[in-house]
Amino acid sequence: MRRYSLLLISIIASVAADAQDKSNIKFGKIIAADFIINSPVVDSNANAVVIADIGSSEFEGNNTGWFTLVYKRIRRIKIINQNGLDAGNVSILLFKDNGYYQDTKDKEVLLDLKGSTYNLENGKIAETKLDTKSVFENRIDKNWLEKKFTMPAIKAGSVIEYSYTIKSDFIFNLQPWYFQGKYPCLWSEYKVKIPDCFTYIALSKGYNPFFINEKSREAKVYRIEDLAWKKGSYGSITPDVYSVNADVLVNRWVIKDVPALKEESMVSTNRNYVSEIEFQLSQYRFTDPPENKMQDWLTVSKEFLESYDFARQFDDSKWLVNELNTFLDSTMNNAAKARTIFAFVRDNFTCTGNNGIYLSLDATLRNIYKNKKGSVSDINLLLTAMLKQAGVRADPVILSTRDHGVVHPVYPLLSRYNYVICRTILNDSSFYLDASNRYLGFNKLSKECFNGLARVISTDTATLKFTPDSLKEFSVKTIFLANSQSGNSISGTFLSTLGDDASMNLRQQLSKQKREDYFKELEKAYGSDIKIDNCNIDSLNNYDAPIAIRYNITYNYNNDDVIYLNPMFGQELKENSFKSEEARLFPIEMPYCPDDLLLVNMEIPKGYRIEEIPKSARIKLGNDAGMFEYLLDQSGNRIQLKCRLKINKAIYDADNYSALRDFYSYVLKKESEQIVLKKISQ
Repeated sequence: MRRYSLLLISIIASVAADAQDKSNIKFGKIIAADFIINSPVVDSNANAVVIADIGSSEFEGNNTGWFTLVYKRIRRIKIINQNGLDAGNVSILLFKDNGYYQDTKDKEVLLDLKGSTYNLENGKIAETKLDTKSVFENRIDKNWLEKKFTMPAIKAGSVIEYSYTIKSDFIFNLQPWYFQGKYPCLWSEYKVKIPDCFTYIALSKGYNPFFINEKSREAKVYRIEDLAWKKGSYGSITPDVYSVNADVLVNRWVIKDVPALKEESMVSTNRNYVSEIEFQLSQYRFTDPPENKMQDWLTVSKEFLESYDFARQFDDSKWLVNELNTFLDSTMNNAAKARTIFAFVRDNFTCTGNNGIYLSLDATLRNIYKNKKGSVSDINLLLTAMLKQAGVRADPVILSTRDHGVVHPVYPLLSRYNYVICRTILNDSSFYLDASNRYLGFNKLSKECFNGLARVISTDTATLKFTPDSLKEFSVKTIFLANSQSGNSISGTFLSTLGDDASMNLRQQLSKQKREDYFKELEKAYGSDIKIDNCNIDSLNNYDAPIAIRYNITYNYNNDDVIYLNPMFGQELKENSFKSEEARLFPIEMPYCPDDLLLVNMEIPKGYRIEEIPKSARIKLGNDAGMFEYLLDQSGNRIQLKCRLKINKAIYDADNYSALRDFYSYVLKKESEQIVLKKISQ
């Protein structure tokens, strides 16, 4: 009897373990209990929760003599409140051939789309099915289509689910999987079956551990048809049939109780840290040795140069010579030509937005020039063509902006690139140009471009590195104050030289705001005791130089018996960006290394003496990552302050967060200290 009891326990344990390894979600099977969600990852901040997200990819033989990828997905979501309604807005991306892949179908195909919204009404479940006629198509660019729809009858409390299949003959486009997103997910699963005639490299990232990460093998016979008419036998429709016996690798990944992707300050983009897995086609293994399909950068660069949507039009742009002759001087050297062409494009072309690394849909360089507008890639590829036609060495450069995420350090995963700039070489020195930004100077890029690796597209392609550590933002402010004749104030001059990023931002701001209004806001920020006048801005339209702001400043102390004076005069740090007490998960990514210097030289108000004065101080971040100094000195009737905050490193591990928080807390506290001046008794 004991043996049977042990056997029964063993069977029950096995069934329980098997149940834990699988989701119990079945499409279309909803009960009232499904509307109640209890999970440690669902808190008061959750507006919706993904109950299950289950996908699979596998191969099947097709009737064109090749293989088709079949991707299936089922997704079920509970809408918790009104802020979660956008979970019902669904977008499905489909790859489209732009003419390069000759042996494939025109585009990926969306099949078997089904969806329903379930609402609990008077204890009963009411189902509203998705009308597939409400699905519409949007062409994003020359390679991607988007199918979009909104789930019907959706409201707070609804449970929605949808499923679909994508068939693709583009076997390089094995679908990636995102385990983590905007909403917490109770069960995220992806199964991929790959026959041994193909090899893919799986690239995974993220901080959430796999609940299941398993591999197994199975045998499969793929039936492939090759229609005779494809080979010229127009009189016959009898297909040739092939059988491919394959050993199939079955990969299964599951992460459960995935928290919503957490927003943290000082991160370029959360996309760098989302839990996901993607694939790169590596080999066809039909021959010995296998056929390598992993493209290197020389091959990719050559394809870019031959692509009509990228660089092929450069050689067909000799018509630009006549246009260039209208504003170039024959006596100009290459440096002068480059600066003149860059300024011409920057100042005369309107950027319509960033659409990725290729020319806009149906765009030509001639039309871009004629219309004087285009996307970032349109404008900077035109700039490259103009420089080339002027005899100046120039090449396009592709990169990924900070908000788009980092690129892969080895593989040419082009979807990770989204921005084009131009490199020109003058006297053996490289200069990097972005004419799409109206407020950037020659050889200046916005901080968004400083996101790691970039790639020169040329016959001898090269890797570039634009890191935030290499981007220095230096600013200097000087304040000189002396007693005024009225006896109730000290007055003098304020001069501020901005860094490149602050200069660009102010130019953008003043393109929409009057200078008078800008200085009114500036004066208001000082408070009622400080007035400014005779305001000027230098180099506002000289984009190669930093902006300088100067004005007269008057501090009215109103003959008070005691004056509380902050010698920073409104230039102190206003907020600590590292104030969170929660455990930090992601690295800290500053956009650049700031270096802010303030110099103050002020006369002590006549008739007053110093009662209290802050002490000088100097502190450093570990490993020479930064320093702060606050040097305050009285000499005779003058007070001098030198305050400098200098950061040498922009990227830090998460473990450094508390050290940065303490460092900036000290800076904030120190810069808020006041000098106490007391009226001298007569």
